[in-house]
Amino acid sequence: SDGLYAERLEAMRKTGAVTREYGELLEGFRPDSPRVGIYFSPKSVYLYWSQEGTGRRYLDGLRGYARALLRRNIPYAVIEENHLEALDGIDILFMPRAVVTDADQEIRLEAFVRRGGTLFCESETGAFSGNGLFDYQEDRWLTKLTGISETGRRILAGDTIAVTLDGTGYRLPASQWITPYCPDGEVFGSYGPRELLAERRAGEGTVYLCSTYPGNGYVEHKVHEFEEFLAALVKQAGVPPYCRAVSCGGDGFVHVRKGTSGGRSVVFLFLPPGAESADVWFAPGVFGGTVTDIVSGKRFTLHSKDGGTTGTFSDLTWNLAVLVGA
Repeated sequence: SDGLYAERLEAMRKTGAVTREYGELLEGFRPDSPRVGIYFSPKSVYLYWSQEGTGRRYLDGLRGYARALLRRNIPYAVIEENHLEALDGIDILFMPRAVVTDADQEIRLEAFVRRGGTLFCESETGAFSGNGLFDYQEDRWLTKLTGISETGRRILAGDTIAVTLDGTGYRLPASQWITPYCPDGEVFGSYGPRELLAERRAGEGTVYLCSTYPGNGYVEHKVHEFEEFLAALVKQAGVPPYCRAVSCGGDGFVHVRKGTSGGRSVVFLFLPPGAESADVWFAPGVFGGTVTDIVSGKRFTLHSKDGGTTGTFSDLTWNLAVLVGA
C-alpha cells in the first residue's frame, strides 16, 4: 500500500526477463580473487574493549580501509588473525590498529613479507601480546624485522600528516597521536615524511610503518587523499588496477565489480544517485571493442586508451549495468 505497485511490478517484469535470458551467465558469475588483504584482529578488539568499554575505535579503523579500497574499486579480503593461511595469493596486507599480536601471527606475517609481500602497519602494531601485556618498542617483532622502532606517543597537531611515497607527497588523515620513527636517532619538536612513514625491506618484501591511525582519520575527517595513497601502495605492491571510473555527477563514486562467467569478463557497474553517465577505463584484456549491458539491452562502443579500453555509459536502467563482452 505504498503507492508504488505499478512501478514495482514493471521492475519485476524487467528483472524476470533478464534472469530468464541470462540466468546461466549470472549463476556462473564469480568475482575476481582479491590480492589485497585487511587484517582483522579480534584480540585487538578485546583489548580496546577492556580499556575503553567499546571496540568501536578499532572497528572504525578497519572500516576506514575497507571504505577507501571500495571507493577505488580495489577488491580486498578480510583476513582474520587465526586464519593466516588465507595470505596465500595476497600481495599486500593492511593492518589497521593491530595492537595485539602473538608469536603464531608474527611468524606467519614475517614469512609473508620475506617471501615478497607488502605489509602496511599503523602506530603501535604488536605493542601488546595476547595476554594484554605491553612490550617495549625495542622488544617488538616489527623492530626486529625492520631494524627501527617507534619513539613513543607524541601529541598530534592537526588532522593530517605529510608523508612521501615513491617521491610523491600525500596528506594522510591522522587520529589520536603520532609515534614517529627515527632511524638516525631521536628527533624532538618536528617530524618530516621519513619519520612519519618509514619504509624498510625485509627479505623479498617491504614493510611500511605509519606513525598514526589513518584508517580512523579517514572515517573522522573524510580526507579522500587517503584513497589515492592506498591505490598507489597497491599498485606499487604489484597489483594493477582493473578499472578507473570517473562519474559525471552524483557524489563521484562509481562502483565497479569485475568477475568472470564461463570464461567471459562480466562487470557490474553502479552509478551514484544523480549521475547521468560515467566514463570508465578498463585494463587490457577485460573487454574488446564493444560491450552489452544485459539489463538495458544497450551496446556500448569502447575506445583504446592507456593500453586498455574506455567507454561512456549513460541512460542506464536504475543507474546500473551488467556489462558483458561481445
